[in-house]
Amino acid sequence: MAPSCGCALQKAMEEEEEEVDGPHSHRNEGPETSGPPTPAAKAGQEQVSGASPSPDRQRQQEEELLAQQQQQQLQLQRQEVSRLSLENKLLKREVTSLNDELNELTQRSREDRNSLAHFETEAHSLREEVSSLDHMIRQLRSSEEDLQASRDAKDSQLQILKNKFEESNTLNEELRNQLCSTLQERDSLVQGVSLSSDAHTQALLSVKTELEQTQSVLQTEQEKSQNLRSEFAEVESRFNLEKQQLLDSISLQQRQLAQQQGTPSIHPS
Repeated sequence: MAPSCGCALQKAMEEEEEEVDGPHSHRNEGPETSGPPTPAAKAGQEQVSGASPSPDRQRQQEEELLAQQQQQQLQLQRQEVSRLSLENKLLKREVTSLNDELNELTQRSREDRNSLAHFETEAHSLREEVSSLDHMIRQLRSSEEDLQASRDAKDSQLQILKNKFEESNTLNEELRNQLCSTLQERDSLVQGVSLSSDAHTQALLSVKTELEQTQSVLQTEQEKSQNLRSEFAEVESRFNLEKQQLLDSISLQQRQLAQQQGTPSIHPS
């Protein structure tokens, strides 16, 4: 910008000098054909004529020369003032342009600082959101591990109850077979009682006693088996309910995690 301003200043000064010196340059071109003679011309004419100038005439010539010198100095001063005024205008324009550029750069710097602060705030918010999601993921994993351990413990208890139930069923089957055999033996003894002696009656009583004992044992085992069945059904129902609750809890936590991970982040405007 400085070279262009210097060229413009030089060009403007040349134009100003041409405007100031123009009339005088044209006035001095060529010989004078009209108008009053200058003091120098008068002095030349007097020298040519051989007459000596009078003191008044000489003083008048000196005053005219002094006036011409003052007029030339005044013209030079006007030219210098015009040049300085033009240079001042150009410098003012350059200062105004520099101020505009400085204001523009200041505004751009202020906008860049505001944008940087906005991005830093958003980055801090995103870091906090990521940290919160990581903490929630760790909590969900820990909860899932606890639920898995609890489910494994329930499975072990259920397997123990199943084994007991199978053992009870096996014992009941053995008691049924033993009862059938005893009943068959009783029927055989009852048929033989009518044909046998009193010894057979004693044997029948013994068999009846044994049968009653067997029936008592069978009834006790059946009650135990019924109790085991009831306990097994209750445990299985409670286990299924707890299992369903655990599955529902895991599903709910997974949905919450998916919703939080699917939340859109904030973009700068």
